Amino acid sequence: MRRVEPPEDFDSHSLSEFAEAFLFGCDDDFLSVAELRGLFVSGSKPTDLQLEETLMEIERRSRDFGALYPFDVHDRGIRINRKEESALYECLLLLSLRGTPLRASGQYERSDVVFDEIVRVAFRNHAGQGAESVVFGWPPRGARPSVFSLAVAWVAESIGVDVKNVRIPDIYRDAGVDIISWKSFDDGRSAFPLTLVQNTVQFDFRQKPRDVLPSQWRGWLEISANPRIGFAVPFALPKDDPWWEHASTDVDTMMDRGRLMSQLQDEQPKSWPTWSDFTEFVAEESARDLALQLEATIVRPRKPSRSALYEQANA
Repeated sequence: MRRVEPPEDFDSHSLSEFAEAFLFGCDDDFLSVAELRGLFVSGSKPTDLQLEETLMEIERRSRDFGALYPFDVHDRGIRINRKEESALYECLLLLSLRGTPLRASGQYERSDVVFDEIVRVAFRNHAGQGAESVVFGWPPRGARPSVFSLAVAWVAESIGVDVKNVRIPDIYRDAGVDIISWKSFDDGRSAFPLTLVQNTVQFDFRQKPRDVLPSQWRGWLEISANPRIGFAVPFALPKDDPWWEHASTDVDTMMDRGRLMSQLQDEQPKSWPTWSDFTEFVAEESARDLALQLEATIVRPRKPSRSALYEQANA
């Protein structure tokens, strides 16, 4: 069973996150209100009203997060649907938790593969039928060249625009852009939606959207206006999160976990060529979490001294 620490705050958002993580980490498919309350120490338990608000939050998520959201409210409790596609939501939830093996190791290249793909498909779907998107971020994957100027030329050809006759500095890796999404027209002319997307799993993400400079890309590509800016995080941000309104001055399109899931609800993720990356990531995190628990709980015997070994050999 995965170790999940109960939250210190008893608001509906924190309790919902905890309940989801707990159900993913255990073998049970149902967590009643009484069982949820029982997971907290005596003298510090959520009230009946707080638990009722938690059920309402799960109900809201089951409506707003789309068909791939694996939880619902049933018989005064929270139920999980353990279908294979649930690994998609589990990935986003794992990326939102503190103290996970990923956070402990700092090996974010493992999570970049799955989160980039989620964001790529979500922004493509949001742009509408006929839209396209590519992963542009560092380190390069797929057909993206390593040299930045060549990468800009590569993505320009994919989009269907020319590169301006200017020097593109190769000091950049990705210039803050992880995903590029666009929806061109059949006439081959410019002036169509083009979005430069940055995503991050960092908890301190509030300044990250400013890393992307749309005017910079307008100086490199033959486009008639600045591209739009997109931003995505795996966290389910509460509706009263003050950062949301603050960030809207720097970002055209923001996606948190709820919006990402809503844009993926018509997808069949098991058919994605990268689907094995999702299942492997979940399996690795679970295995590493178990290893961390064993390391923390097993008391290793002290190495015997030389004199003790001598006494044993001559006994």
